[in-house]
Amino acid sequence: MRIVPTYMPSISYMVGLIKNQTCFNLVQNYQKQTYRNRCYIYGPNGKQMLTVPVLHSKNKKKIRDNEIQISWSENWQKRHWKSIESAYRSSPFFEFYEDELYAVFFKREEKLIEYNLSLIQCICNFLDFPFEIKSEFEFLELSPNELLLIDAKSDNQRNTIYCQVFDNKHGFHPNLSILDLIFNMGPQSLTYLQSQSNPILSK
Repeated sequence: MRIVPTYMPSISYMVGLIKNQTCFNLVQNYQKQTYRNRCYIYGPNGKQMLTVPVLHSKNKKKIRDNEIQISWSENWQKRHWKSIESAYRSSPFFEFYEDELYAVFFKREEKLIEYNLSLIQCICNFLDFPFEIKSEFEFLELSPNELLLIDAKSDNQRNTIYCQVFDNKHGFHPNLSILDLIFNMGPQSLTYLQSQSNPILSK
């Protein structure tokens, strides 16, 4: 599977990562409204989007993923972390993972890809999944299913129901950030991911 690094990846993205030989392609053309710089969590008021601000090119030419820089004109990390705490402080496993995630989350990286890769490695550590990050710098077309895993606009991925903090108020929300699964299921998260259909093969 070829994929681009995304921000605190979705559950289906992580299913694909653990079920396929995965290589990160770092020179795709950057596209807005994808999971490259956004994720969804389950807050007190329902599904909530978190977006990492990036610096956009002032001209019309295409820019590659490995050229995208994070914007530090605002303290978005503090705002995102506050939202994560509001969403998951009362979840069963938040405190178990909090310190390690905090240390990685508040890194100040220049490039979005570097920041995303550090979070993905941290998540694999949480899952106790021995994943070695492999990257390629040759532009190669992604398959429709690989593209679907990063497309936030047309995400119709579905997952098996599990307990979520606010599901008694707003019902079950599928395919949120992997953080939702980890904070709610803890050490059982990898088993859950392994039980899901391979998103690269199931369409």
